[in-house]
Amino acid sequence: WRIHGAPEGARTRHTVTPQATFTSVQNPNVLPRQVDPFDAIDRIGPSENVLLEIRNLVERKQRPEAEPRRVLESSHAARYHTNPRRDNTVPNPRGTLLERRWGPVEQRLRLFPAQGWTAAGDLDVDPYGGFVKEATYGISWNGGAWDRIVDRSGRARISGDLAADRAPAGHRWQDLSLAAEHRVVRRGDSRVVLRAGTRLSERWWVAGEVEADVARHMDLRERRLTLGVDFHDYYLRFYLEFEPDGGVS
Repeated sequence: WRIHGAPEGARTRHTVTPQATFTSVQNPNVLPRQVDPFDAIDRIGPSENVLLEIRNLVERKQRPEAEPRRVLESSHAARYHTNPRRDNTVPNPRGTLLERRWGPVEQRLRLFPAQGWTAAGDLDVDPYGGFVKEATYGISWNGGAWDRIVDRSGRARISGDLAADRAPAGHRWQDLSLAAEHRVVRRGDSRVVLRAGTRLSERWWVAGEVEADVARHMDLRERRLTLGVDFHDYYLRFYLEFEPDGGVS
């Protein structure tokens, strides 16, 4: 810990963690229900890559005996494909498939300016063209019952990640969580997502989500209602999605 001012004053700690993760997945070429039971078979093929990542965490304590509070989290990562011909080909403007050993460079930033508040920003950058493929930024607030409601994929989601040290259900504002995000994709897709969730009891919670298309005058693209129950070791979630054409799934 680095001490600022007097020995009994605030102190800050910066932790840097490098990490390499090898992933090997056996993927079927078709889903089981798509296989003709009489005249077709499915094939299993591997997909392998290595994720190289550097994570940063900045924590702060107001007093030596106080619990540390997260101030900033960030990560810088790139995915290396061991067999790009099989796992990572992209078309050029002429339609020719190009083999790319490196996937997008993923940059993630999380700021915690005050108790309950989280701001998030994510960028996926093409390592060959140097352009931003996708950008997401969002902000969330929770009354204390939820933990890490902005996940690492950049979506300010409401999930079943209930805080272990949460207070009993029923406290004013403690069960509530709100989030908003804006996601922009290079090819012109721009979406705004709003979410709200609350606990119904110690283990049950409900959340609603609305996604609107900015380019189409805020037309609603997706609506979702989620009901979840947390059992600490595992959880269950029930989804109800409303499609733009009125369909329900």
